[in-house]
Amino acid sequence: MGAFFLYHDSADVNPEKVRQTFGRMGFANTEEFRLGAYVLISCRKQLIMAQNHLTAGEAQIFAFGSFTYKGNSYQGSLKNFLLDFIHAKTESGQITGNYVLIIHLKKENKTFLIIDPAFIKNVCFTEEGKVISSSFLALLESYNKPVHISTEAVREILLTGSLMGPKTLIREISRLEKKNIPAGSGVEIITFTPELTGEGTDAKSPARRQLDVLERYFVSLSALTEEFGADIGLTGGFDSRLLLAFGKKHLKNLQANSFWRENSLDFEIARELAEKTEIPFHYIKQPGIYEDPDGIIQNMEEACYFSDGHIRAQSYWMETFNTKDYASSMLNGKGVGFHGCGGEQYRNHDRYPGGRIPLETWVYYDLIYRNCGDCFVDKAAKDRFVESFSGQVRSALGHDHASIGLKEIKRYYNEIWNLSNRTLRINMLNKLSFYFAPFTEYLVSHEAYKAIPFLGRSFHFQLEMIRLADPGLAAIRSNYGFAFSDPEPLKLRALPLIFNALPRRLRYKLYVKNKKITQYQSVRNLTVKHPLFRKYSDHVKSLDLGIDIDKLTMSKVNGKLVADMGFFMEKYQTLLA
Repeated sequence: MGAFFLYHDSADVNPEKVRQTFGRMGFANTEEFRLGAYVLISCRKQLIMAQNHLTAGEAQIFAFGSFTYKGNSYQGSLKNFLLDFIHAKTESGQITGNYVLIIHLKKENKTFLIIDPAFIKNVCFTEEGKVISSSFLALLESYNKPVHISTEAVREILLTGSLMGPKTLIREISRLEKKNIPAGSGVEIITFTPELTGEGTDAKSPARRQLDVLERYFVSLSALTEEFGADIGLTGGFDSRLLLAFGKKHLKNLQANSFWRENSLDFEIARELAEKTEIPFHYIKQPGIYEDPDGIIQNMEEACYFSDGHIRAQSYWMETFNTKDYASSMLNGKGVGFHGCGGEQYRNHDRYPGGRIPLETWVYYDLIYRNCGDCFVDKAAKDRFVESFSGQVRSALGHDHASIGLKEIKRYYNEIWNLSNRTLRINMLNKLSFYFAPFTEYLVSHEAYKAIPFLGRSFHFQLEMIRLADPGLAAIRSNYGFAFSDPEPLKLRALPLIFNALPRRLRYKLYVKNKKITQYQSVRNLTVKHPLFRKYSDHVKSLDLGIDIDKLTMSKVNGKLVADMGFFMEKYQTLLA
C-alpha cells in the first residue's frame, strides 16, 4: 500500500538495511511475508492504516499504490480482484489506479506482480528480477557491493529535467517498464490492459466522448472516497477545473486545497471555485525558502527520502513543498487525493502548427534549450546527446521517422514525460495516502489521443469540455485572463501564432531572454559562497558530462538539479565505486 521490497532467498540482501531505509522515509512499521522462495517486506500507507493485504483460502493479495476494482471499497476491491484472478475472470476495464498488486498462490507456488498498464507506479529491480521494490533507495541502501553512477542518466536529468527508463541513477538498478520485464526471476510480471472504445457512430461530439470516459472513471472511485474522504488541489487553470467538475458530482467527503501564496491570482481563483461549489477549502501557508545553507541541506535530506532519491525538475529537494510534512498537511486528514497532471492532452497548449518537425530540432529547442539555454561545452557534446536522446524517444514510441507531428508530441508527453518526470509526484504522495492522476492513466490518456484531430491551434476543445461538464464552473474567471465560458481572447490566440511563425532558434532565444531562464542566481550564489554547495557542484563537474555546470546552475528550471545531484553523490559516496 505504501511501499514494498520483494527478494529471493538467493539474493544478496540485508533486510535490516531495507527496514532502516523505510524508517527514514517515515514508515513506522514493516510486515514480512513468506511467498514461496521470496520474502515480501510490506509497508502500509503512512496516513491510512487500512490493511493492504487479504487472504482467500491459499491465495494472498497485497496492494501498493492506489487501486480500486469494479467500483468497490478498498477491501472489497482486493477481495473481488483476487477471486476474479483465481478464476481467470479479471476484467481489465474495471481496474482504476496506479498500482502494483502482488498475488501468491500457495498451492501452485506461483507469485505474480501486476502493474498498472501505464507503468505509473515506480518499480525498480536488480539481479535479473530477484530483488524487486517500489523503492529505488531501498535497493541502493541495501546493496552489499559497490555500485556505479550512470553518467548517461545524470546527463539526461540535468539537461531535460527527466529520466527515461529503464535507466536509473545507478547502473546496477533498472526501472521496470513494458520493454524490460525480467524473465526467469520466479515472479511473473503482468499487466491488464483495458480495451479502448470504438470511434463511435452516435451524434455525440468528440468532447462529449472524452467526458464520458472521465465520468466512468470518477464513478469508479465514489466508494473509495466515501470510505476515506477526498481532496483536490485547485489552481486557476484548466485541469483542476475538470477534476473539480467531476469531483463535486461523484466524490464523497470532498475538500479542496491550494498551495499557492495568498496574494496570488491562482489562490484567489481556487478559493472562489471552492466557495461557489460550497466545498470546504483549506490552504497551507506557503513556507519561505530557507536562506541559511544548513536549513537547505536539512530540507534536501528530507526531500531526498520523500522523492525516493529520484531527481527531477519541479521536484527540487531545496523546496519545502517536496517534503513529507508539507504534503501531509496539504491532505488535511483526507485519504484520497487527485492531481491534474496530464490534462494538457485536451489542448494544443503550445499551439503547434500542422506539419512535422525534425525530431532532433524539437528535442534540442523544446526539451533542452527552452529550460537551460545553450549549456553544452561544445557542439560535438550537444550533437552526441541530442542524437542519443532522440534515438531513445524513437525507440520508446516505436517511431522510425526522423520527424514528428502533434500526435507524436502528445504521445511523448503522455507515455514518456509523465513517467520520467511528472508522475514522480504521484508516487511520492502514494506513500502517504491514495493518490490518483486521472489524465495519466492508461484508459483515460489513450482515449484522449482520439481528440488530437480536433485540437486545432487553440484551447477550444478543452474549453468545450469544461463548458459541457459544468457551465457554472466554466463561468468563473481563470488565470488565463478570461472565464472559460467566454471565447478565447484574440490576443491569446494571435501572439502564439506569431511566435510559432519565427524560426525555432530565434523563437527560443527570445523566450529564454524574456523569461530570464538563464539568469537565476540562487544556486550559483550558494556554490560560490558555501563550501559544501561548492563541493556538490564539483562532484557533478567531476563526471565530465560535456555540460558547462556553472552555466547550468544559472537555469531557473534546471539549475537546482545540479545541487540535488551533488547532494546525492556526496550522501552516497561510500557506496559508489
